[in-house]
Amino acid sequence: MSKIKAFTIDYEKRSLDLDIIKTKIWKRDIDNDPLLSLENPCNNILRYNVEDTKRYVFFRDMEILENEYLDNDNNNTTGNIDSLCEIREKVADKELEKYNEKFDLKITEIKTLERKIKNEPKYKARDKMHITRKSILKNQTPAITS
Repeated sequence: MSKIKAFTIDYEKRSLDLDIIKTKIWKRDIDNDPLLSLENPCNNILRYNVEDTKRYVFFRDMEILENEYLDNDNNNTTGNIDSLCEIREKVADKELEKYNEKFDLKITEIKTLERKIKNEPKYKARDKMHITRKSILKNQTPAITS
């Protein structure tokens, strides 16, 4: 029973927000980086495959950095996994909006972009989640329960 209580307390503790992720994990500000801007010709998805653009590569690498952070940070909580997944979802939604506003995409292009920016990362995060949870629980000090 004490393990369940300790896990519940840990699960509810969330310390990640978008500002922390941008400064501590990503270490780049996508909104102010000219290389990652949608105005930059190298990020034109009508001209290049989305996987070849600097912006997409940033988001792909961002996932890797987030997962490494969750695996390695000894002060992390299982609640942070859920926080990060929620934040990823919101960021992906905003990305899709930005791309669509900038390039006025067709329905098939929107579906492809949605799969690449939103759905693939979500499934990767979900697949990695059990490993991350084990790592977090292994790195934590036991909670004091009464």
